[in-house]
Amino acid sequence: MVDHDLATVVKCTLDGKEVLELAKPKHAAYPGGNGYRPTDVAIAPHGDIYVTDGYGQSIIHRYTAAGVYVQTIGWKGNGAGQFDCPHGVCVDARGSEPVLLVADRANVRVQVLTLAGEHKETIISRGLRFPCTVRAHGELTLIPDLFGAVLIWDRDYQHVATLGAHPDMRPGQWPNHVAGYPSVPREDRLDGRFISPHGIARNSKGVIFVAEWLRDGGRLTALIPG
Repeated sequence: MVDHDLATVVKCTLDGKEVLELAKPKHAAYPGGNGYRPTDVAIAPHGDIYVTDGYGQSIIHRYTAAGVYVQTIGWKGNGAGQFDCPHGVCVDARGSEPVLLVADRANVRVQVLTLAGEHKETIISRGLRFPCTVRAHGELTLIPDLFGAVLIWDRDYQHVATLGAHPDMRPGQWPNHVAGYPSVPREDRLDGRFISPHGIARNSKGVIFVAEWLRDGGRLTALIPG
């Protein structure tokens, strides 16, 4: 579990018992120990833990399964291996070698890294507007995009579909083009049309769950395969 307000990442049992809390990273990016605001976490097959400091210093921290700090990956910027709000991360273990997929949100791109943090590929376009995170599940790669859409890529990261696209939102810088965004009037919150997808998951039956961030209360949508 990641809490950016409390600046903490914890591991819990299914009944909510805390069993591990990651120590806040000691790094030159945090003068006086301040500025750390984690946004997502991913776990590699060998157990290493990756934490994105998306709302803080735009870097990624790596820990062992026991919570021992290993390294810091990247720094703020727009070059290869640099990030500007790396809001989400996942480990894609579907290929011959697991890789990290990083939603480099403010740079409007997804970066592919080795588990050691080495840059492999930068993906732009392919439907991206303002990607919040990435999830690899079966043959699909899922991206909740904060600017009113859910993107479906295949396992090779090719764009397959855009779901629930809000017609009045377009790629661009914050704030977006819709009055009141993200808390648009409730009468304009239509089923099947997204406003601000922020998180995503898919279960074993293929149902996709999309969590939206709204200032006056979130919204959860289930997309059931036809």
